[in-house]
Amino acid sequence: MPSLKYEGGSVELDKNGYLASINAWNEAVAAAIAKREGISKLTEDRLEVIKFLRNYYIKFHSFPLLKMVCTNLHKPKTCASRPFKMDPLKAWKVAGLPNPGEEILVYLQGPLHPEE
Repeated sequence: MPSLKYEGGSVELDKNGYLASINAWNEAVAAAIAKREGISKLTEDRLEVIKFLRNYYIKFHSFPLLKMVCTNLHKPKTCASRPFKMDPLKAWKVAGLPNPGEEILVYLQGPLHPEE
């Protein structure tokens, strides 16, 4: 199993780059995964979305509708796409969540910025 070094240690990833243990996550791990995924900086806005995804998954064991993320964070409805500039699949990985499965992968790989 591949591992990822971060400031403070290392964590194991699965073959697709998802954190092997959801409990190994912290903000330093998130920053290392983000860097691995090509995301230069985890801003406060990005971390807020990532933490929402993580908490939602822990509570409901599912992926939230993207519109729900912004509504629950009291942000504009495009908070998870346009200003965030991180695709939802990368956000899921940075949140330290397990491989979401084929159905969610198809949903997440849809248009990133649909015209409204």
